[in-house]
Amino acid sequence: MRKQSAIVALCVLSAVPSVASAQDGALWRDDKGRQMEVGFAGGGSPAPFSAAWTAQEMVALFAQVCVETGGEGAAVKAASMSLDMTDKSYDMPVGKNQPPWPLVIARGDGVVVSQAERFLSNPRRQCNITFYLSDAVNAADVEGALAAKMGRPADNDAKRLKKNGKPNRYFSPEWIIAEGAGSPAQVTASPISSLGPSARSGIQLSFLATAEERP
Repeated sequence: MRKQSAIVALCVLSAVPSVASAQDGALWRDDKGRQMEVGFAGGGSPAPFSAAWTAQEMVALFAQVCVETGGEGAAVKAASMSLDMTDKSYDMPVGKNQPPWPLVIARGDGVVVSQAERFLSNPRRQCNITFYLSDAVNAADVEGALAAKMGRPADNDAKRLKKNGKPNRYFSPEWIIAEGAGSPAQVTASPISSLGPSARSGIQLSFLATAEERP
């Protein structure tokens, strides 16, 4: 596996609209790290039914599938299949004279894995796990579980408050971690908008390779 470092972040974002139109509930990250969804030609099934996941269980699954694999497509897919997830991978057409982009998509009970070497405007390799939860998301619990996994508080914890002492509403806890020291990833906690007749609660944990690693 290539030597790498990456950003691990936990940020509360606005609700994601129309998630049901995304490929099997897969969510991605754009070049600015924002959560996004894409509906592909030919459709795909809706997001999975909600399930109960603890913060520790979510971080453990994320570490196994996205972190320990370095976010590499074949390894992410193998890890997902070892957990009895259903393979929903898709080759996304991108242009007349270009080969399609292979997207690794896998889904299980209340969870969807989405991995790509690049995705639209984002040239960085990414591995995301979106959890569709039967209970409300507690971002503080997830951050705590991540901090325990990383072995320290967020590297940018000093930016949690503004200079005037008020909370920074745009604060995103981040960890910069080299390979072998933990999990290179960008982790996001965001409420998910309604899917169909009932509201859904969810959180997305994301691995983003650092820009320097890309060719």
